[in-house]
Amino acid sequence: AFTGRAELNKTSLALGNLLRETVDLLAVRTAAGSATRPEFVFEIADQLPEVWGDAGQLRQVCMNLVANATDALRGRRGRIFARVTPQRVPASTANSKRFQATMPDAPPLGVAPNGYVCLDVEDEGSGMNEETLSRIFDPFFTTKPGGKGLGLASVMGIVRAHQGIIHVESSPQAGTRFQVWLPSSTGVERPPPTPSAQQRGAALLIDDDEMVREVTKSMLELEGFEVLSAENGSRGLALFAERDVQVVVLDLTMPDLSGEEVFTQLRARRPELPVLFTTGFTSHEASERLLQHPRVALLHKPYRLQALKEHLERAIGPSSS
Repeated sequence: AFTGRAELNKTSLALGNLLRETVDLLAVRTAAGSATRPEFVFEIADQLPEVWGDAGQLRQVCMNLVANATDALRGRRGRIFARVTPQRVPASTANSKRFQATMPDAPPLGVAPNGYVCLDVEDEGSGMNEETLSRIFDPFFTTKPGGKGLGLASVMGIVRAHQGIIHVESSPQAGTRFQVWLPSSTGVERPPPTPSAQQRGAALLIDDDEMVREVTKSMLELEGFEVLSAENGSRGLALFAERDVQVVVLDLTMPDLSGEEVFTQLRARRPELPVLFTTGFTSHEASERLLQHPRVALLHKPYRLQALKEHLERAIGPSSS
């Protein structure tokens, strides 16, 4: 799964080849686990420009989108269209309410000096309604039983880290189409590191919920932190004693030591340590008391990357980007 590594190992790569390799791998897995496999229809443009990106992360984008398309068929026969073409973002897409809601902070559409390469995955599956569409990029949202809800949130994070753009269209019983535009690398020099690649030191994440730890770890890494994860307060305090930590993301309610108890011990060791509390409760008896301390913020679960970023800035201050 995507871990949101702070360091992007970018090279110039052929997105079409990456997509084919991913589909071939998933086709083998699907054939082994099901009597019915989807029909993949490739449309890879000739003389396709390369893109500047991290091969491992972009492979993960392809893997998630193709796997979601396969799941959408629900074991039925159907087609999955896998396309890679040199293409601008259509004005109709950029002006749509869906696009603006999904990517309100999208880069200017003319930012890529040599245009974009579009990765396009479309299925003939069950589709999604408006309510589901509005939540598919939320880190804690999933429609799959037992799923962790990290797939499309990680796709969004990777696309943003590559200065790309993502758009989805879907309706019930009419299938789903994901389009990802990535800047072409043809004829351009390697760009400077993006803000997401800037190291901001270590963040200590303390939460007893495994899914929350996994998702929040990915978010923090995307923001440039090395993340130390702890499943309870005692483990968190032990990690804190071993490492120089820039910020602590701390769950208020845990079975071992409470967030307030952990906070008291942390601040006894470092009085100015920035702490971001998280809670799944609308109100918490300790929250008002804790917010009286300096360099403290409170974030309610579930949260998106932008909300986490804003609350981190309240506690630790903005990044140097």
